[in-house]
Amino acid sequence: RQADLLHSLDRVLPAQAVVERSERADHTATGPHRVGPGCGAHARGRAPAVSGVPSARPGQLEGLLHFFYLCPMGLIEFSDDGTVRRINPAATAMLPADSTTMLPILSQVAGLVDKIRTAPATVGPIIENHPLRFSAPGSPILALTVVRTNVDQLMAVIADATVLTARADEHLAASEARFRSVFDSIDEGFCLCEMVLDANGTPIDYRFVEINPMFEEMSGLVDVLGKTALELVPDLERIWIDTYAKVALGGETLRFEQGSEAMGRWFDVFSMPVDSPGRFAVVFKDRTQQHRAQLDLKAAARADAFRARLADGLRLATEPLMAQEIAARLLGEFLGADRVHYVDIEPDGEYGVVAVDYGVGMASVVGRHRLDDYGPTVMAQLRAGSTVIIEDASQDPRLSPAQRLATARLGVGAYVMAPLQRNNRTVAAIAIHHQDVYRWSDDELTIITDCLDRTWTAVVRVGAEAAARENEALERRGRERAEFLAELLSELEGVDGVVARAQRLVERMVPRIADYATVESPEAAKPLLASTHIDPARLEALRELRERHRLPGSHPSSVLRAAAGETHLLARSTTAALDAATFTDDQRRLITQLDPLSHITVPLDLGGARGVLLAGLTRGDRAPYTAEDLGFLTQIGERAGILLASAHLREEEREVSLRLQRALLPDALVQHPWVDIDACYLAADRALEVGGDWYDSFLWPEGHVGVCVGDVVGHGIESAASMGRLRSAASALAAHIEPSPAALLNALDRFAQGADGTSFATACCAVVEVATGVLRYSSAGHPPILLVAPSGQTSFLSDAQSPPLCAGGAGCFDATVVLEPGSLVVLYSDGLIERRGECIDLGLTRLAEAAAGLATSPMANLADRLVARLSAHS
Repeated sequence: RQADLLHSLDRVLPAQAVVERSERADHTATGPHRVGPGCGAHARGRAPAVSGVPSARPGQLEGLLHFFYLCPMGLIEFSDDGTVRRINPAATAMLPADSTTMLPILSQVAGLVDKIRTAPATVGPIIENHPLRFSAPGSPILALTVVRTNVDQLMAVIADATVLTARADEHLAASEARFRSVFDSIDEGFCLCEMVLDANGTPIDYRFVEINPMFEEMSGLVDVLGKTALELVPDLERIWIDTYAKVALGGETLRFEQGSEAMGRWFDVFSMPVDSPGRFAVVFKDRTQQHRAQLDLKAAARADAFRARLADGLRLATEPLMAQEIAARLLGEFLGADRVHYVDIEPDGEYGVVAVDYGVGMASVVGRHRLDDYGPTVMAQLRAGSTVIIEDASQDPRLSPAQRLATARLGVGAYVMAPLQRNNRTVAAIAIHHQDVYRWSDDELTIITDCLDRTWTAVVRVGAEAAARENEALERRGRERAEFLAELLSELEGVDGVVARAQRLVERMVPRIADYATVESPEAAKPLLASTHIDPARLEALRELRERHRLPGSHPSSVLRAAAGETHLLARSTTAALDAATFTDDQRRLITQLDPLSHITVPLDLGGARGVLLAGLTRGDRAPYTAEDLGFLTQIGERAGILLASAHLREEEREVSLRLQRALLPDALVQHPWVDIDACYLAADRALEVGGDWYDSFLWPEGHVGVCVGDVVGHGIESAASMGRLRSAASALAAHIEPSPAALLNALDRFAQGADGTSFATACCAVVEVATGVLRYSSAGHPPILLVAPSGQTSFLSDAQSPPLCAGGAGCFDATVVLEPGSLVVLYSDGLIERRGECIDLGLTRLAEAAAGLATSPMANLADRLVARLSAHS
């Protein structure tokens, strides 16, 4: 209860009175006290009514009552109806003698009682400092404050208004002194201003009414009292007047930061309205340095972010032009420029080359430009290593009218061109264009030069890397092409014949280095020797075009010129070139179907004729041929031409050998009524395998029939000649010796070792005694004779095997076997049974099976059929 009372009194009593009250209360609570006789009786009689808290201890009530009666302020406790419950001596002394109730006092103000009665039943003040006047002369003017201390209990505080006013004046003076001290000592600028309105009440300015000492330092303005803002700063931004109008006329309280370019400062401002309409107070601080520091930090952070983006972008560049494009785009986006490009300055300094550029709404300036066309004075400055800054190209005195016009034609209103020097020479520059007049900041110029330096470094780096990659690619391509050429030549050597080698050549080139290829002999009746196409559906169109379409020799692309020794590269075939050429509709159809992109023709030696190798690309994802490709195809033509010419010579030699061999073979075989003989001679596919094999048949007077087959080691004309000599010798010797195979082979061995013989040969011989059916045979290193019985059973006769002719040894000997009527005897050379990479036994087995299958067939052409059947397995 005491606490509630003290809390309520804190809100209505002056500070000094509260302190005094507290001190007295503390003293009363801790020491001896006295109560006047009247007061004490009154207190004792009313004590039970005072306590609104039945549980309160007597010691607390006693302390409260002690405070109540000793308080220097007049205190009256009463109920809502005005009945006084308790009054202290100070209040008794202030009130007239008839003031035993509050109604006479409260009745001075109409409706005051109702205000008390209708007040909320909550603890707190109801009426504060209401003046009380009495009719008695000399009565003081009192001030009444009514406080509810409990739900059903009111307390009136009576104070001398004169004393309160004096104390209030003292407090006000002290407050003003303290305010003035604070006002003069704060480190922020302060001013009291009033708005200046026009005749329509529109704010147009504001006037300074009062300022503190820091005002001039913070604002930079002096002698401001009584003057308006626009008088002091004529170019002051309108935003200041509009903002303060919201405060002075709109009653808003604002806290904001705002800069003034006219004042060259940035301010942190707090503004609030004051009591007088149209007036406002401003507390502000000059934040220019902090603001500039923040701007610098933001600019530095933004510049660092740009440099990081530039570094990341340039790191991705793989070609010099890619680095230039990345730098121009990033710099243009960062600066908000209309166009940016990197310039390579030629060594003589006369021309600049723009390879790529970045532009927003401006035409590209890619190309080669004469620098002095845009002003010799400024370009001399650029060549000397100084940055050229043109803020207004239409007015800059360094440019002549013609140079201004040349600049305007590029759409440039302002530009910066920063040079980069190496070894005392300007080697590159970076140009930034704006379509309108523009003024660059120092930070922007720093970024521009920094970007140029980084871009140059990147261009040099990626250029070196690209050159290294190109060299590596060239080396790799060289190795791959050397390997390809070696493989190609090796394959061509394994193929016989000019046409076969030509076809293998074009097949190996597609798709490795061409989409289609041909080998042609332009002067031949059938000029197309070989052809292939990556797309089989277009092969027929290629063949038809190359067979029917012949450009005259005067045309640069004519194959006749290539056959004569020229090389030709058509880097890229265009529709315009096709339209310009004179072709028939059919030829146009074929060319359109072929859809050539690029092709190369090189001379090719065909041995007996002049030829051409043609390689072409169709439109797709392959790059057109280059001069490097032309060199490689020329090399292929030279090396392949040697093999084709060699194949031609071998074909001629083979033809000669075949003619010679056929001339040396017997014109006819022995005819006998009881023995049928059939023979077949087939040259091998490989051209140089002609010339070693021979056969012959003999008839002795005694009625013996003999057959001999031989093989001279070696090939070509020499082997054919050796074969002819051995066959002739065998035929001549057979007439002078007994009908014995061994005797004939031994005599032939002696002949072979002579001057007209050979170095090495194999042979086998079989002689049939017709009357008895006895077969006598002998072999000198030759494959065994095959015997097929009439039943189809086969066996190889190997009991009379001797070393080859000219190999030395004991000589040949005979073995015999009796033939049944209808038996088939097969003598053959090794070419019939041998296969590369295969066991000889497999060949013998095939021969036995094939002969058994034909044993019952007619003898006519039996040898041909047997050879054909075995050749099918080759």
